[in-house]
Amino acid sequence: MRRLVHIALCSVMLSLGIGCMVAADPAGEPERDGEVAAEVAGEELVGESDEAVVRGIPAPCGTTSCGSGTFCCNSSCGICAPLGGSCTQQYCPPLE
Repeated sequence: MRRLVHIALCSVMLSLGIGCMVAADPAGEPERDGEVAAEVAGEELVGESDEAVVRGIPAPCGTTSCGSGTFCCNSSCGICAPLGGSCTQQYCPPLE
């Protein structure tokens, strides 16, 4: 049951452009629920910076960094949003 919850959560996260990673399986290889969810949802896997945010490692987002529980939803403006949230998709020109 727990695995199904992880797969469902990862499907939602992947549709939002967020990565998903879980603990290693008994064979010692990292198990990526995101790969399973990607196959189910038909989504492509996301980049390493998205996975870093999911694992709690700050990831760059424009001139800021997104911390644990957030993701970069607008890099041109440096806006981080909570996981599952969203933000405006406006363009912010670089500061001079």
